[in-house]
Amino acid sequence: MMTSETEGRIFVSGSVADIFFPPGSARGISTSIEQIESGELRRTVNGNLVDLTREELRKYAISLSCDGMSLPGFDSVWRGMICTITPPVRWIIKVEPGQNSVTFARPAANAKMFDAETNNPFPDPIIGSNGTSATFSAQASVAWIEYQPIFQTRVVGRSESSEEWEASATWSLELEEI
Repeated sequence: MMTSETEGRIFVSGSVADIFFPPGSARGISTSIEQIESGELRRTVNGNLVDLTREELRKYAISLSCDGMSLPGFDSVWRGMICTITPPVRWIIKVEPGQNSVTFARPAANAKMFDAETNNPFPDPIIGSNGTSATFSAQASVAWIEYQPIFQTRVVGRSESSEEWEASATWSLELEEI
């Protein structure tokens, strides 16, 4: 998906194109990204709280929903299908003075760098070939990079409904990171 109404993108693996979003179907998408609780927090004998979660289990659940005037082309989207999604959210990484590279938590799209004091943009960082790191000219002041994370997911569920008389439509898509 890529429309003038949203900065998000959804690609269904194995299909020839992105999911189609006609006008009025993707304006004002609500996005929720939540951590999937798959690890365990435990107290030691000294009372300290420790995290026993294995790194490979740190995954996200992503929910997209929208109330609009038309429905997206979900006719070929089924539970269990693999989707690559760039949701319409921006994550932030702080850049310290003199730093010239960062590692993203997830592969990145649309990365932009800004001066933390003035909010003025710096030249865009150069994202590495795997999308998980970026390099840039070291700055004299604190800066930040904002980016859209890219997730490899499976469809967990989808729903869509429409109201003919009111010419309205509602849809949702539930995804979990692979």
